[in-house]
This record gives sequence, structure tokens and C-alpha cells, in this order.
Amino acid sequence: MYQFDTRCPLSRIQYLLALCALLAMVNAWACSCMRQYNGGFIHADLDRLPSNARGALFQLPETNPPKLTPNSFTITTDRRQARLTARLSWLDVATATGGPRRLVRVAPVGGFQPGERYTIAYRGKTASWTFPAKTTFVIDREPLAAGTYRIALVDAPAGRMLNVPDGVVCGATEPSIVARFQYQLPAQHLPYRSAMMYASQMRTGPGAFAPLGYSADYCSQPQPGTTALPDGFDLVHTSCRSAPQRIEVRGRAGLLEVEDTLQPSNVIILDLKSVANSGCDLFDFFRTAHANGDAQRIKDVLCAIGPGAYPGGGTTNSPAPAMQTLVNLARGKQPPPRDCLYGAALAMIGQSGQSPQPLAPLLAEDLASGNSERIKLALNTQHSIKTMKFPSPTKK
Repeated sequence: MYQFDTRCPLSRIQYLLALCALLAMVNAWACSCMRQYNGGFIHADLDRLPSNARGALFQLPETNPPKLTPNSFTITTDRRQARLTARLSWLDVATATGGPRRLVRVAPVGGFQPGERYTIAYRGKTASWTFPAKTTFVIDREPLAAGTYRIALVDAPAGRMLNVPDGVVCGATEPSIVARFQYQLPAQHLPYRSAMMYASQMRTGPGAFAPLGYSADYCSQPQPGTTALPDGFDLVHTSCRSAPQRIEVRGRAGLLEVEDTLQPSNVIILDLKSVANSGCDLFDFFRTAHANGDAQRIKDVLCAIGPGAYPGGGTTNSPAPAMQTLVNLARGKQPPPRDCLYGAALAMIGQSGQSPQPLAPLLAEDLASGNSERIKLALNTQHSIKTMKFPSPTKK
């Protein structure tokens, strides 16, 4: 059987930890974000609106916003030669979405006509704006009634490493308790799903609900009215180390091309006691996922374990799982990706000093597989193990 040479004094894990810590320090000095201005027609990808639409949504940029008048826009249709006069109606977006008041509806005087295709264009300068300066859409023949919106939990709260803004660097990875939930829309709203606006809220006690939002770092602040994930999926998250006993979550949603404000949803309650008591580092997260037989969570955690995860807050203080546990997963019905498994194994070896010998059969299989990617991965893993420092065997 293949045997590992563990005589080299250099610890690759220690080297990588030092390198990642240095890179984190560089980020603290050099963090900068590409400047873009969130102006323009925010739903320009929507090619239709209901007959009772009151205008296309145009957003002013947060920096140096221009002064808007009806003459700031041109409106044309596919059935009339003359340009139409624009009418502007401002939305109280601070009330509607929790963001600043920068949204205006643009429509022709007299409203839209069903069946006509409209093109509305902003005539001013739009350098570095995020959204298009022009939008084109057809007006449907049916109106859209105000909807009743619900939210539903997609998966139970679970521990995971989450990228979050950090006070020292642009972003960091923090042990968190995370759950996904989704907005459930009435059937008549589905054709307009991409233009729906959302404002999720949460509270941990008897007080008022507060805005619930997620951004991975300082440079990716969310656009007001959007969810953390596409298609109305959102995240509720809290630090694992200071998690409350429970969280109440409610949503607000609406189509602001038709409605003046967002309508509240039902409330869902998340019990976090059992999750918080299961531990707050990567190895704890792995043990919980493995005990529950959750293949997707096992994959997620294993892919997060590794030298690069440590400087961002994923330092593991609990004992590493046994190496044989990873080997058994590789032999199971839903084996995790080999690169994640080997990366986790290296982190476990570096943290606990346990023998890498149980990995030998897996490496031998990959080296004999004839697959260039598997061979390369096995060789790299083999090299990393050889450069680690292990405790000398105790003499009896």
C-alpha cells in the first residue's frame, strides 16, 4: 500500500495561513469599490405591463442626481407618429422599500393604451449609470389587482460560513446561522415577476420590525427593493456566536408600476436554539450535516473547509472529524466533490495532526484513473501532505 513521507519540516498549512493573513492585511489597506451610479429604468428587462400601470419606474442615482421634468423624457408608440408628453409621479420610496426617495413613474399624459408598444427614453447624460436609459414594453389588455403575498421557509436554519462586510477589510467570512425563504406570488403576478419589489424585515423580540438585507461586502450593497437571491428568494442570517433564541421574519412586496406601496406578508418564526447549541465553526457545521445525512450541506461545508477559510473567521476550535469519515463519504451514494474532500482533509490534518493514511486508497484510485483532472488533483494533494510536519511517533 502507498505510504506517505512525512519527514519534511515545512508545514504547508502554516505557510498558507500566514499568506492568507497577509493578503487580508493588504485588503484592509487597499479596499476600494468601482464607482457606479444606480440610475436609469430599473425594470427595463420587463417587456410588458398591465393595463392599469401608472408608469415605468425610473430611479435617480444616489450621487449628483439630475433635476427631472417632463421634458427629461421622450415617449413614442408604435401606433402614433407624434411624441407624447410625459407625466411624472414620484413614489415615496422610503416608505415603500426602506430606501431613499429616488423613484419616479414616467407615463404619457392621459395614461397608457392597451395593446400599444411604448418606448420611453431619458434624454440626459447617463455616464456610469447601472440601468438602461431607455425601456420598451407592451401594455396588456387586462388590469392587475393588488395581490396577497406570502413568504415560506425553503430550508431550516443551519450553520454555514457566510461572506459579510467587515470593519477591517472589504468583506470577511463569518460563522452564521442562515435560512432561505421565498416570496410566493399570486398567479396573475407571475408575468411581472422580474419587476416585483420586495422589502424583507425581521425582529428578535417584541419591538418593531427592522429591514433585513444581505450584502457579501461593502462593494456589493443591495439595490433597494431586491432580494438576496434571484426569483424572490431571500436570506435571513445572524452571527452564530451571538444568535438570538428566535427570529420573526415578514416580507413586503408589490409591483410599484401599479401600486403606491408594498403590501405586508405573513410572519414566519425561526427557532434557532438547537442550531446555536450545535457549535459555531466549520467542523461543528460538518458534524451536524453528517449526523443529519444532509448531502448538500455536507458538500457545502466541505467545500468551505480549507486554509483559505481560516483568516475570514472560520478558525476551527473544535476537534477535527476522523479522516476515515471523509473516506466513507467518498464511498457513499452521494460522494462530495473530490477537490472539496481533499481540501477539507488537508485542513483537518493541519489542525489535528492526524494521520493522512486513510486517504491512501482514494489517492491511489485517482492516480490510476486515467483522468487527467483526477490525477492532477491527487498529485497536488499528495505533494501537500508530503510537505506537512507531523508529530514524531511515541516510542514505547
